[in-house]
Amino acid sequence: MKIKKEKIKPVFKDGRGAIYDLLDKENIKHIGMLTSKKGSVRGSHYHKTARQITYIFSGKIKLTLKNMDDNSEKPQIIIMDEGDIVDIPPMVAHSLEALEDTTFLVFTDRQRSDGGYEDDTYRVEM
Repeated sequence: MKIKKEKIKPVFKDGRGAIYDLLDKENIKHIGMLTSKKGSVRGSHYHKTARQITYIFSGKIKLTLKNMDDNSEKPQIIIMDEGDIVDIPPMVAHSLEALEDTTFLVFTDRQRSDGGYEDDTYRVEM
């Protein structure tokens, strides 16, 4: 499993401020904004078909990842800070622990409504 954390940098900046392209040329069906209090844990699941992209708007999280297709592979831990983005493919279990009060965005290529999220969510112990 190779997961890459990136820092989003502005594509344009002038005296008025900056423009950041979080995603480009992506097939996104849902965007969620989550807030998590320090110490809280979200996720602890994987998706068989959905791809999830997580962007840290503010705060810091510990992202734990585990490839469900390879039991011999050890979990991977990534510390994410403001401006970091990570792309989580299908079949990768993930949990997010807020190391401080955090706001983050989650983009998925599968809709959340009409069972689109729950039908493809499989809970696991991380």
